[in-house]
Amino acid sequence: MKAVWYVSSHGLGHAARQREVLRELLLHRPGAEVTVVTGVPRWFWPRNPGISVRAWNEMLKPVDSEGSMDRQATRQALIRYCRRAPGLVEEEAAFLRETGPDLVVSDIDPVPFAACGRAGIHCLGMANFTWDWIFSRLYPEMERELDLLRRMYAEGSYLQLPFGPSEHPFARCTEVGILPGGIPRNADRAREVLGPGRACMVSLRDPARLGGELPAAPGWRYLSALPEDRFGTGGNITPEELEELGIGFADLVAASDVVLMKPGYGMISLITTQGCRAVVLQRGSFPEVPFLTEPLRGRPATILAGREEILRNLPRMLEELAEKPRPEKTEATGLTDLFGDGGMLNLK
Repeated sequence: MKAVWYVSSHGLGHAARQREVLRELLLHRPGAEVTVVTGVPRWFWPRNPGISVRAWNEMLKPVDSEGSMDRQATRQALIRYCRRAPGLVEEEAAFLRETGPDLVVSDIDPVPFAACGRAGIHCLGMANFTWDWIFSRLYPEMERELDLLRRMYAEGSYLQLPFGPSEHPFARCTEVGILPGGIPRNADRAREVLGPGRACMVSLRDPARLGGELPAAPGWRYLSALPEDRFGTGGNITPEELEELGIGFADLVAASDVVLMKPGYGMISLITTQGCRAVVLQRGSFPEVPFLTEPLRGRPATILAGREEILRNLPRMLEELAEKPRPEKTEATGLTDLFGDGGMLNLK
């Protein structure tokens, strides 16, 4: 079996959930050959001989500047993407004809759907939103560009995840349960690695998200899991070190006392399914955010706060949360929905 997986590099939430889907796919089909087409670096993906990564940085996504979305630059990026779209469709159609996949999935770039249409292959979308919906909220006047996105999506079908709007342009849609942004496989070992004392897992990729240095929190250890120690805490564990230790990012999250995070799909799905305490950095006006934060409102052991409040009061927040019991876990049924009897990816 051959498969091609197009995965957005907008944050790491898209990639985190698809990483778990690919792990499950290769358990069900150990001889499968999967080409991941993405701008997400190779270190993020499972080290499995069945997975190869083709770097592709043409996907549609917002443009960030100093930790937040640059609306004007994002608008220009949408215009450029739509101008290039016909050529990109032909290039990807040629790639797909040459590759000859049995399965194509996109999370959730529009071009692969149109390319699959040209190549005579069906494409499955798998996401909690579509880009036409995002940009219709940001730039409703850009009717021509929005119509192009919708026409490309309409050539495939949609596996719709929670934490997003119900609207979409697909003719066929199947609802799927939560796909976790990570599954702990060795949390006890991670707790051993953390050692005594309390640990706060910092899941932010960019210090600019906070707008300042992490405040000292006596009795607490800040952790991160990035290729380099971007926060300067001395508590960073690189992906290579995680592999040597036999643990993963999700293990660190599950083993930590509190998680400091922004509201992205990967982390929302991970903390809710693992019952983690969390300090959640309130983001700006990105249209997806209200759907992501809705399940956190009123959730025990969870604080939603802005940058200034976190920089000023994070030590107090950590102490407050550490005294509270962990929230109940939310069941993640997405992988069962996909690979169980009758599931869309149960390719027997």
